[in-house]
Amino acid sequence: MQTTLYLIRHGQTKWNQEQRMQGWQNSDLTDVGKNQAILLGEKLEKEAIVFDAFYSSPSERALETRGLINQSLRFPEYEASGLQEINMGNWEGKTYDEIERIDKEEWQRFWDAPLSFQATNQGETFEALSLRSRESIQKMVELHQGQVIGMVSHRITIKTMVADLLGLAIEELDDVAPNSMTKIVLTDEQAILEVYSDTSHYE
Repeated sequence: MQTTLYLIRHGQTKWNQEQRMQGWQNSDLTDVGKNQAILLGEKLEKEAIVFDAFYSSPSERALETRGLINQSLRFPEYEASGLQEINMGNWEGKTYDEIERIDKEEWQRFWDAPLSFQATNQGETFEALSLRSRESIQKMVELHQGQVIGMVSHRITIKTMVADLLGLAIEELDDVAPNSMTKIVLTDEQAILEVYSDTSHYE
């Protein structure tokens, strides 16, 4: 039996532009981010890609992205808290430069050696993120075996889920672009990465 996953990052936000960490806080989609989502919906319709279930993180930027993608497609919608971005604690709302100045060692670990990241920022470790996102995907796959599942999530969470499904280290993966789409096919034997961080709908 084959189950297909489409992992979609939310559209560009104001804090993305300002290079601020978002985590569990929210920043509104920019006009560019809204257009990215609309164009992705058009791509799905044109290519006749149909989601049997369309999940989203509970974050407002993810919900808005899903709504714009789905406005004419009408896929069944669900929320899953496991798709939320990694909790970045007291880093949230701060710029990259600000964080690097106050917490350089942890900042470097966050990007370059995630399994060594200690979450001294009062947020989550990558192990905690991996556990909750993996459990979330397992539940989705159990509920929708043999179907096509779409999910709108976040940069670090998507990288973590892809790494877990493929048995890779997260630092082996390239970045996940705003409103990009990643496709993974699950069979009884393996997970197959068919598309990674595709942005052809708006580039």
